[in-house]
Amino acid sequence: MIIHSVRLCLLRVATAAGMSAVSASLTGCGGVPVTTGEISERNPPITAPGPNRWNEASLHTFNYTDGAYNIYAGLVFDAAGNLYGTTQSGGEAGCNIVESCGIVFELMRTASGNWQEKVLHSFFASDPLGFFPRAGLTLDAKGDLFGSTSAGGPYCSGSVNCGAIFELFPNNGQRTEKVLHGFRGEIDGTSPEGALIFDAAGNLYGTTAEGGERDDGTIFELTPQRNGSWEKSTLHSFTNDEGSGPEGKLAFDSAGNLYGTTEFSGAYRSACGGYGCGTAFELKPGTSGTWTLKVLHSFGKGIDGAGPASGLTFDASGNLFGVTAQGGAHSAVVPHACLLYGCGTVFKLARSKKNKWTERVIHDFGYGTDGNLTRGDLILDDRGALYGTTVEGGLYGSGIAFELVPGAGGKWKENVLHNFGNGKDGALPYTGMIFDPAHNLYGTTAGGGGYQTTLCKKSRGCGTIFEITRARDSGDRR
Repeated sequence: MIIHSVRLCLLRVATAAGMSAVSASLTGCGGVPVTTGEISERNPPITAPGPNRWNEASLHTFNYTDGAYNIYAGLVFDAAGNLYGTTQSGGEAGCNIVESCGIVFELMRTASGNWQEKVLHSFFASDPLGFFPRAGLTLDAKGDLFGSTSAGGPYCSGSVNCGAIFELFPNNGQRTEKVLHGFRGEIDGTSPEGALIFDAAGNLYGTTAEGGERDDGTIFELTPQRNGSWEKSTLHSFTNDEGSGPEGKLAFDSAGNLYGTTEFSGAYRSACGGYGCGTAFELKPGTSGTWTLKVLHSFGKGIDGAGPASGLTFDASGNLFGVTAQGGAHSAVVPHACLLYGCGTVFKLARSKKNKWTERVIHDFGYGTDGNLTRGDLILDDRGALYGTTVEGGLYGSGIAFELVPGAGGKWKENVLHNFGNGKDGALPYTGMIFDPAHNLYGTTAGGGGYQTTLCKKSRGCGTIFEITRARDSGDRR
């Protein structure tokens, strides 16, 4: 069983992978004042997927040696249709008394149509690349993989903090590793936990959850140099009013502005147990090379959500969509599995002509069996429908995959695509999902699966990689 560290009181709770009792560690945290607000149209939650409507299949079950507990890192495709990702734990090298150091993996489709996993890198305690990779991977045009570790690295090999940015590039059928930047902690930043993104010039951007001038986290850029090295610069150090603990992936708009979220702090610092409920922000480049941060929304005022730990997603009109792990209209006052501050939300940020941003909750979780504790980035299809996952809730308490379809009057209808935890299909899908070209969905679970012996026994499985397909006789409108 793996126990993850607690930072503050809101979201990074002591969570046992494969278990649903995450609310137990929140006893004594303060509450969020509840007022009226705008919420979505609620479809009565379906008790099971309709006949032949959505089909879920496990493509791979982790066995600890080949990876375990993909808690926060999502998947990415290469041009050939292979999947890549990381697991925070697992592998052959131990990092402390309860867990191994994590791996980078590739999942390839074989000629028979099955999928085969290959471990590309197994982290170890003194690894110059660091260990405990919490973020997903990013691919460049050459097929090189870029990622981060949240601990260790060349300057903090014995520490649980620091971390590093690394590259894995193909070399005679194997992958050769290279450290692009090792974090030193303190003002340099520590614990990068969101996936990296490229700009058009090939520079990398990301965040650290801690460190910086006030230890509230940073936004950084890595620029490639002619000699093959990379130069790191800090674009912004967060203040408490702007938010703290940025964990999600950043997003660019067409003008080169960066957008993201922080999990804690913000304008309503007395909310969420006195830690603040997080923010959504914009970081704008200036002509002098400086960047200016603007808070688009501070969470924690009423039922607008709490703890946006994931990235933001643009639609074609420039609106932003995201999720909060807690908050919303449904709280844990009634006896269900939601955490103390509510069951989570999906929200929309719309920009007006005067460059003002307005937040609107388009779905509140915690209604019947529709899921709760929303993590992972959202994705949009060509109809404007949103897709994501919740870590808990659903028929079996182990999370759901969901679709939100826009309708008349700005209302959204939720469809549950799959209820996790029934058999060996996996449990606790933290990471959201991605599309393939045929609009099939792919994601990971942090627990469950078919391998439930030895080191995976206590957590009821070390997790899975899954696929969800839409049946063609299900009224598909594509």
